[in-house]
Amino acid sequence: MSFGWSVDSEEALQEILRQNGSDVTIKAEAAPAPAQPVTAVTAGTLFDEEDEAPAPAPRKRGRPKSERKAPRANRMSEHDHQVALFERLAAVADDYPEVSLLFAIPNGAKLPYGRTKDGERFSRQGAILKAEGLKAGVPDMFLPVSRPFRLRAPGARSITWHGLFIELKREKGKLQDSQREWLYFLRQQGYACVVAFGHAEAFEAIIAYLEGRLGPADLSTE
Repeated sequence: MSFGWSVDSEEALQEILRQNGSDVTIKAEAAPAPAQPVTAVTAGTLFDEEDEAPAPAPRKRGRPKSERKAPRANRMSEHDHQVALFERLAAVADDYPEVSLLFAIPNGAKLPYGRTKDGERFSRQGAILKAEGLKAGVPDMFLPVSRPFRLRAPGARSITWHGLFIELKREKGKLQDSQREWLYFLRQQGYACVVAFGHAEAFEAIIAYLEGRLGPADLSTE
C-alpha cells in the first residue's frame, strides 16, 4: 500500500507526520565512528599513523662486562681468606701436626659501637678488650713452634726462629703503620714474620716454615 508520500530525509518525514496530527518523533541513530587505522606494532605497543614511534632506549655507557670488577659478594674478605687457610691446614694436619697450634689473634674483630654526645664512635666491648691488653697492629695469627734455618752463605751459622707471626691481607690489601711497627719489632726479637696476600700465600709460608725453608730473605713486612 502506498500513501503517495515521497521523502528523502528524516526531517521531511517528520514534517509530514506533524501535518497529519501525529505526535511520533523520529530519532536518527548515530553512525558508528570509523575505526582508526593501525599502521605499526613496536615492542608490543600499537600506535596510529599520527603518533610517533617510541624513541630507542639510550645506550648504557661504562666498561665492558669482561673488564668490570666482580661483585663484592663474590670477592673474598680477610675473614674468608682466614677461614679458608684454617680449612686447608686441617687437611694436612696428619703430615704437619704442628699446624694445630696455629691460633688467631682477634685484633681486627668487628665490635658493635655507639656514638658519644660529641658524635664520636665508642665501643664498650672495645674499651674492655683494650683495658685487658688488646693492642692495635698485632699480626692476625701466631704459630708458637720454633724452627731452625741454615743460612746458605758459606760458613754462616744457622738461625732459629722462635715462632711464626702471620699478617693476612686480601690480594690487594695494604698494611697499616701500626702493623708495620709490630712486624719490625717482632723480627728484632727473633720471630719470623710474614705478610701473606690471600690464604694461598699464607699456607705456602706456613709449610715452608715448618720444613725449615723460610729464611730472612723470604720474610716480608710490606
